[in-house]
Amino acid sequence: MLAARDLDGVTVAEALTGMRRALPGIPGQSLGGPVAAYVEAHIEQGPELEASGTAIGVVTGIQGRRRFLIEVHGEDAHAGTMPRRRRRDALSAALAMVTALERLMDDPADVVRFTVGRFVVTPNAPSVVPGYVAFTIDFRHPAADALSRLGDQRAGAR
Repeated sequence: MLAARDLDGVTVAEALTGMRRALPGIPGQSLGGPVAAYVEAHIEQGPELEASGTAIGVVTGIQGRRRFLIEVHGEDAHAGTMPRRRRRDALSAALAMVTALERLMDDPADVVRFTVGRFVVTPNAPSVVPGYVAFTIDFRHPAADALSRLGDQRAGAR
């Protein structure tokens, strides 16, 4: 885990070292052994309790999650000189992909949680047809089989 990198290329280990330098008065503490599990406690599980007027609720399940990083490679071009028919616009392609994925993940029961939360467009300049786009998908569902089935499908497979 310490080798995992963020979008800027910073590892978890480097970020922790930076945090320790920024907070020198806080002593380090060993966990005393290997980590066996992780529990993420929430005070409120989303807007549903408040909307229903319920003061407290009991968690009856947990959302399984899959994450995806999608990279779209096109070709940078000058916006004023490259005809549309010859463009390899990574942003236009990425937007079409997101639209198709949202249709693919449509869920009338509203159990599926499908989110595109980050778009990185390169070169991200006003007069340049984007040659590269990366975007993330956060996909959640409480049933492991649905998480696998929906997460592994392809557009047009429905």
